[in-house]
Amino acid sequence: LLNNYAKAERLIKLGQYDKAMEIYTSAKTKFKEDELDFRIGELLILMEKYESAISVYSALSSSKSLLAEDALFQIAYIYWQKLGNFEKAISTYTKLIENYPDSILVSEARRNIQLLSSGKVSKIKILP
Repeated sequence: LLNNYAKAERLIKLGQYDKAMEIYTSAKTKFKEDELDFRIGELLILMEKYESAISVYSALSSSKSLLAEDALFQIAYIYWQKLGNFEKAISTYTKLIENYPDSILVSEARRNIQLLSSGKVSKIKILP
C-alpha cells in the first residue's frame, strides 16, 4: 500500500493525475482503506472534478471513518473555494460542528462561518 502511495504522489507532483488515479483506484480494489478515498478526493480536486470529489467525501463523512470530520471539512472547502457556494459551505461547516463538537477542526469551521457570513470575503487561500 505504501508503495502505491509513493508512486501516486510522485505522479501527482509530475502533473500526471490520470495515472495517479489509476494507481489509487487499483489499490482500492486490494485495500479497503479510508485514506485511499481521502486521497482520491484530493486528486479529484486537483483534476477540477469537484462534484466527484464531494461525492467521495460525502461517502466518507457518512461512514464511521476516522476521516469523516476531515471529509466534511473538505466538502465545505470545495463549496467555498472551488464552487463559490457560500451557503452550502456554511451548511457543511455547521454540520461538522454539530456532528463532531470535540473535533480540532471546529474552531477553524467557526472562523470560516464568520468569514463567510460577513459578506466581505470571497475566495481566499486556505489549505485543503
